[in-house]
Amino acid sequence: MLRCAKQDIHFLILRSILTDIANMHNSILAAAVPSVSIEVSQDPINIGDTVDIHCTYTGTRNPRYRWMRPNHVSLPTNAQEYGNVLRLTNVVVSDSGPYRCTVDTSEGILAKDFNLIVHGN
Repeated sequence: MLRCAKQDIHFLILRSILTDIANMHNSILAAAVPSVSIEVSQDPINIGDTVDIHCTYTGTRNPRYRWMRPNHVSLPTNAQEYGNVLRLTNVVVSDSGPYRCTVDTSEGILAKDFNLIVHGN
């Protein structure tokens, strides 16, 4: 009976260790998966506002950021790029629409879209 109890304890200890290892492995994998997210400095956005759109990358160091507007030749004239931040000054309703942050890294190229909505007065 005592031998069986020792085996049970050894089994429980081993199972606990393996569970801890599996949890650490999953945490490492989750942290290692690069991602891109977008945050806006304010909401709502009204005509005349200055808006900063922040593109955040979780992954390797020294990513290169590029901003664009899908289906447009270029960014609006009131847009300035500061690395991972796109600043739009004195916004107007025509600034509304999709914007894309593209991150070029050693892990590959990732992109995130954001739909800007400028509210009229």
